Amino acid sequence: MRILFLVFIVPIFSQVYAQQSPKYFDFWKNGTWASEITIYNNDTIPEKDSFIVNKLKGKNAFSEQWTIFVGDGQYVNAEVLRAYDNETKTWKLFYVDDLNAQTWNGLFSDGQLFFRKTFTYNNKTFYSRQSWTLRPDGKVLRTIERSEDNKTWKPRYWQLFKHNK
Repeated sequence: MRILFLVFIVPIFSQVYAQQSPKYFDFWKNGTWASEITIYNNDTIPEKDSFIVNKLKGKNAFSEQWTIFVGDGQYVNAEVLRAYDNETKTWKLFYVDDLNAQTWNGLFSDGQLFFRKTFTYNNKTFYSRQSWTLRPDGKVLRTIERSEDNKTWKPRYWQLFKHNK
């Protein structure tokens, strides 16, 4: 009985620890990451987003410049800091553009690490979460989901990013 317990609990513990470890974003290489495809509310968006990533020397943190398509031929430029908080042992993402300053907190849920944020619009609260997952081909899948009850999540959009050397 004890052996079975260890066989099942060790992989779960390892996955939880790996998701919340300071090394989680080691795949996030310096340079430009460009979206190859974006699916937004089941529509393919031909315009491309790009992220310029710089790992901060000696830290588990990244400074990023995002160029994001927002519709009607318009792009927004944003500054992002993605960092591991050694005190809370969690990742955080800080996003700033011309209109918004947002803090997204890292939380392990449904088997992966998500950055989560609560929004209120027109007196209605909704929840958003996004994940960044390394694929075996070296590309990174970014998924953003939304919930009205913070329990049931629906995909809002996903993007596949390739590192340009």
